[in-house]
Amino acid sequence: MSIPSREEDWYFLEIDLEAESPLLLDIELSGTPNINSKLCLLNSNLQTLGYSDSNEIGSGELLKEIGITLSGTYYIIVTSNYESNNDIPYRLLVTSRFYDYTSEIEPNNSPDESNIIIESDTTGRIYPDGDRDYYRQNITDKAELFKIEVIPPENLDIKIELIGIDNNKLLEVNNYGKGEKEIIPNAHISNDFFIVVSAGRGEQNIDFTYNLSVSSIPFQDNFEVEPNDSKELATIINVKTINGFISKKGDIDYYYLEYNKRVNKRFTIKGIKDSELKISITDSLGYIIKSKNIRGEQTESLTEMIDKKGYIIVESLSDNYEDPYSIDIGEK
Repeated sequence: MSIPSREEDWYFLEIDLEAESPLLLDIELSGTPNINSKLCLLNSNLQTLGYSDSNEIGSGELLKEIGITLSGTYYIIVTSNYESNNDIPYRLLVTSRFYDYTSEIEPNNSPDESNIIIESDTTGRIYPDGDRDYYRQNITDKAELFKIEVIPPENLDIKIELIGIDNNKLLEVNNYGKGEKEIIPNAHISNDFFIVVSAGRGEQNIDFTYNLSVSSIPFQDNFEVEPNDSKELATIINVKTINGFISKKGDIDYYYLEYNKRVNKRFTIKGIKDSELKISITDSLGYIIKSKNIRGEQTESLTEMIDKKGYIIVESLSDNYEDPYSIDIGEK
């Protein structure tokens, strides 16, 4: 018994970009009874730019916001899983619009295909399942302190990863559940890096977008430097007042103190609303001498003798990722 050949319907588009300004293509294939259809877009080199297969009989397929960055010939392939239906035709609809840099441009599933962030707010879609959207943040001349937020659709549990230009993972957050905003409040980065937005296994949403917001300020010495989750990575304090953030669930921040003699210091800590922090002062080896819990926006003080070296440890017992706490260091 012979196996029938799979029918493929090929269509081509001749696209001439004005001044090579990118276009976004939406390609919609209607459903056909008894057919598990598939939809694919190729460039002139027959490389896949987009592929859709819902793996459901009778359902349509959709490619959304596929980026066209070069003039040339593009191919659309409509096919099936060897099923046929000679009675009911399918409908293929192609629409285009100019790319305005406020939405993602697919494919952007790897560092080489990443979208360069131009605007502070960008929308994107997690589709299909397993989609990983890469955005590149370029840094001009000096280190900056970045605040990165993603607001997802209700059905997505969003994860944010920061990856260095050398493919080294810098930070990852997934603090909340489906439909809840994820935030990195204080990414201190001095070289170009990638922001990767993804969702949990089996989660996708082609109908609703997430919103990615990226803002920054020049880095100053009065901010903590993440990661500082251990003595070895402690932020060195060389200013009178230091500001820190709860960067992830259960975050621990270490700060290093060093003086040329034994000193008696007063540490005044202002907490964060809707949170609870534990503040500890240690000896030169990191052993805790004194601790105090701070609830909400209370201001509390600790006094302690520092024998040339010591640490301040800030532990998050109840998290607030939006707002900073502050530690003021003065004489007793």
